[in-house]
Amino acid sequence: MPEPYTGDAQVDFTSGWDDYAHDGNMYFAVLAWDEELHYERAELRLDDTRPLPAPTGLAAAPLSLAADLSWDPYGDLRAEELRIYQSTDPGMAGAVEVAKTAPTVTAKQITGLANGTTYYFALTAYMYADDLESPTVISPR
Repeated sequence: MPEPYTGDAQVDFTSGWDDYAHDGNMYFAVLAWDEELHYERAELRLDDTRPLPAPTGLAAAPLSLAADLSWDPYGDLRAEELRIYQSTDPGMAGAVEVAKTAPTVTAKQITGLANGTTYYFALTAYMYADDLESPTVISPR
């Protein structure tokens, strides 16, 4: 085993979300190196199992055979997509997924609707790694 370095060293601390694995975990890395650029790296992973918060501000505007949905920007960086569900039941019984979108998107048009029918929409945030889905936000049309 090599002798530990006991001289002066520089230390760099970095942190960030693991973007390549999409596992919802925070990673911290510490790098230390000496004047000859010999370095050591230590990494710590913190599992983030908090539930995703519900998206907010969902609104629906009726159109002929369609509806324009809009919502507030979604701020939790762990979310990988937003999912939109529709139903003709106010309790969302029999709801079907009608669209997926990036969490940075704040509006979507849903087509293929029938005039004279009341539709209800739900918006959820989703994270693949932990199969987490946020609580549902419902908006009537």
